[in-house]
Amino acid sequence: MFRQMMIAALLSGATAAPALADMIVVAASGPASLQPGDRLAEGSSLKLPDGAKITVLFQSGEMKRIDGPFDGKLDAAPPVERPFSGWDAVRKFLGAGGQTSEVLGASRKTDSSLPEQPGIWLVSIDSSGERCTRKDELTFWRRDAAEALTVTLRNEAGKASDLNWPAGSHTFTAPATFPVTEGALALSAGSSLRKFGLKVLPQDLEDAYPGAVLGWLLDSGCTRQASALISRIHEGKPLE
Repeated sequence: MFRQMMIAALLSGATAAPALADMIVVAASGPASLQPGDRLAEGSSLKLPDGAKITVLFQSGEMKRIDGPFDGKLDAAPPVERPFSGWDAVRKFLGAGGQTSEVLGASRKTDSSLPEQPGIWLVSIDSSGERCTRKDELTFWRRDAAEALTVTLRNEAGKASDLNWPAGSHTFTAPATFPVTEGALALSAGSSLRKFGLKVLPQDLEDAYPGAVLGWLLDSGCTRQASALISRIHEGKPLE
């Protein structure tokens, strides 16, 4: 999934210059002068001191991490015919409202009220709202795992009741018999009720570049999960 072999190479931290034009910085950490949302022109010079790193997004949807020390020019390349669907959503996300928050060691122009989660496809139950998942598995996540919870799930296609979410476990996976469908999903956990608008990753994006998935997450309103995707690529973690 997500062209794993290519992603492994892109996340290697190699200092080779990017190969495509029209790049945008999506994450920066260490003593990097660049910030998320900055544009990089093809052929421009880039200097990163030791300990700095940036992650850039190309219009093709590829994402690449560049580690310092790096001092050189970004290779020019023919532009893609058109940006991937969601390119504009990513640009808007990185510059939305001029807000700033300390994310990935840099001043990041996004909503600091959204806590990060440890995996892209985890459905956080901290609040109600839009959530995204893959068709094969529906897994929920909670920050506080101190108590055992009795869970009930309900959507237009079915219901699952009296499910046990054990104490000490931050994640809970819906039973395989529960149908994963797009649309309204209600979760009752203990005394809390959460209502989600669930979106399922389209089949044509299952083997897409990470940037295309990022754009889809943002278009779907799954901002917290989009942040998790950026974070995992910047940290060199698997896209899961």
